Amino acid sequence: MRPFTEEELVSKDYRDLIKALCEKAQLMLEMEICECRDLYLGLLSTCESPIEQMMAIALTGHALVQGYFADDSGLDLKGQQEVCHGEDTYRVDFVLSYKTPSNNELRFAVECDGHDFHEKTKEQAARDKKRDRALSAQGYTVIRFTGSEVYAAPWRCAKEVFDLLKLRLEN
Repeated sequence: MRPFTEEELVSKDYRDLIKALCEKAQLMLEMEICECRDLYLGLLSTCESPIEQMMAIALTGHALVQGYFADDSGLDLKGQQEVCHGEDTYRVDFVLSYKTPSNNELRFAVECDGHDFHEKTKEQAARDKKRDRALSAQGYTVIRFTGSEVYAAPWRCAKEVFDLLKLRLEN
């Protein structure tokens, strides 16, 4: 392909084309910004604690940066989802599911454990272990983070979730 001549570069048609391309790019960027904002706000609206908000921002941000929300991606990320197992219903902080090209579904239950409600007493620990077994029986990989882990490094926690997803996709 030959380079444009100076006359071609300054021609009105060329300037109009460049202007139209710039306007289209601006419109696409504005649409993408709105979609990102909607993803963040939608997930944030389900959060019940500051550590869940931090995790929601980190999970969404990591997914966006890694391209998991592209049109052809099979990723779905939701907050405060109910999962039934027998007579019991559990509400999971974040459910991340991914449909593979072969139509298999990988499902992760991501939990943010605040100190006041988890592992403080034997009863709380037993309840969490029972919950983990029930979620596993429903096909979820349970990933738990302490509130301290999320507070100290939410991006690292989100990266751990997506590293596990990537590992499962490779196997």
